Amino acid sequence: MMFGAVGWGTCSDLKGRSVAFHATLFFTLLFVVASPLDATFPMLCIATFFLGSAIGGSLPTDGTLLLEHMPR
Repeated sequence: MMFGAVGWGTCSDLKGRSVAFHATLFFTLLFVVASPLDATFPMLCIATFFLGSAIGGSLPTDGTLLLEHMPR
């Protein structure tokens, strides 16, 4: 989650928060679906790592996107 927060936070600064937010949602969905389909334990660990990085990137992106669109 720490790697995801740093990586997706940087991505949101470069590409925009909305793009990064939608990408983290897509990758979260992708790895949630892929996790039960893994045949070996190392593949499950890899999918869980990427799932955690997508969720970790979603946390700072969600908050900043919400604060930008909230009325005063």
